[in-house]
Amino acid sequence: MTVDPKLLGAWRRASFEAAGVVIKIGQRSAPLDRLLADLKVAEAVFVGAWNPYGRKVPHGTNERMELRLNEYAARFPSCKGSGFGPRWREAHLFLAVPRSRGLVIARRFRQAAIVQIRRAQPARLVFVPTAKA
Repeated sequence: MTVDPKLLGAWRRASFEAAGVVIKIGQRSAPLDRLLADLKVAEAVFVGAWNPYGRKVPHGTNERMELRLNEYAARFPSCKGSGFGPRWREAHLFLAVPRSRGLVIARRFRQAAIVQIRRAQPARLVFVPTAKA
């Protein structure tokens, strides 16, 4: 898969937040490790539904897709989160699911990548196979 270098740079500079804890790609977080322990899982993902494949869409479209993601993901332990940079912020969910399930969800919502969180490991950007970033 070819990834737009600007989009890749934005992901790598982005921060991700859940339950008041902020993390960046490549960082570990003891508070997120505790959140995983509270959820009784070893792994979780940040996944969003905004701006499919990194392409901007109208705010109303993003809100509708976010609502659909929330409805779809209601069966999994989760908490609201976000991804953000200096001039942008997008809604995300912090889902207590393994990477494989997170990739399926991301593909369903036309996302190019997820952020994988594993206990005692740095946050990792994982690209969705066959996504058109």
